[in-house]
Amino acid sequence: MTLWRSIGVAGALVLVYVFAGFFEQELGRGRPAEPAGVRFAAPAGYAVDEAGELDRPAAARRLVATIRQRPEASRLALHFFEGGSELYWLVDRTEVAVPRLTELEAGANGTRVETVYSGDVERRLAWAGAHGALDAPGTPAGVRRNLYH
Repeated sequence: MTLWRSIGVAGALVLVYVFAGFFEQELGRGRPAEPAGVRFAAPAGYAVDEAGELDRPAAARRLVATIRQRPEASRLALHFFEGGSELYWLVDRTEVAVPRLTELEAGANGTRVETVYSGDVERRLAWAGAHGALDAPGTPAGVRRNLYH
């Protein structure tokens, strides 16, 4: 009887191993490194300029230069780092009447924020090139939201 019991135990262990492998394959291992549902990258379709460490005025001037070098491109992005934060500035000119500039910021503390600015993108960037802020006088304020909610 002990032989049959040993075979039964071995068979049960094989079944557990097979099912565990199946579930791991289907569900994956553990949690992702980033918060669930928050992927910090430029959306698909943007031509991304990797700029490294820049302050905001230098980033604005670089993005203006990129826009002027690529007037046919409808979606451009600048990826840079400033003061411990990681940023993407996304220019979307697919709607000619209402171009948009979106700032995605991942702070050093992990907070991810999106601010969308509508209207004259080059005017905002010119202001930011001199003052470091995308809220240019006479333009609509940006709409800011936390990406965790």
